[in-house]
Amino acid sequence: MRCIGKKMLLYVAMAMLFFGGYRYIAEITAARSGATSFLTPIDEAIPLYPWFVFPYMSLYVFFWLPVIVSRNITLRDFWTIAGATAGTFAVAFTVYAIVPSSYPRPTISPDTSFVYYVLAEALYRFDLPNNTLPSTHAAVVTILLAATRRKFGRRTYAIYALWGVSILISTVIVKQHYLVDLVSGIILGAVAFTVTRRIVGNIK
Repeated sequence: MRCIGKKMLLYVAMAMLFFGGYRYIAEITAARSGATSFLTPIDEAIPLYPWFVFPYMSLYVFFWLPVIVSRNITLRDFWTIAGATAGTFAVAFTVYAIVPSSYPRPTISPDTSFVYYVLAEALYRFDLPNNTLPSTHAAVVTILLAATRRKFGRRTYAIYALWGVSILISTVIVKQHYLVDLVSGIILGAVAFTVTRRIVGNIK
């Protein structure tokens, strides 16, 4: 229980730091973000599925919970995950500051349905449309899936991986990110985890 408590405290501290940094970067680059767009015909062809807002938002807390409560993920393992995540955000914040970008969001009426209301009022108001490349959502999901691949049982990991894939897909389905954001986020997360694991020397 002490290990779980320590992991939870580390997660809360990490989340506060990263979300605070993200909001700060988003605010100071807002005026410049509209100048850069990575929109392609493929992005335009991807339909909007508002109910994917739920897997998208689940990353903020719920996708971390299995990692926090799992006894197979030691505190040292969790520090490796935290280190990889910190490296990911450091790179992402640097790119945001140098090449800020924004995604042209679709017009949504919050009165349409509850799902549309959540998308328009919860996600779009909380998560600003600028600073898209790379997707930190994609990077963090990649890190967590890589870290748990040999820590969870086969069935548990299959369910967790399916959940992670739904989050990855949601980044483009809810029109929060471009396709290039998704791909670059996955690559960034994989590199960050690989480098951090070699430095720390755990998570077999």
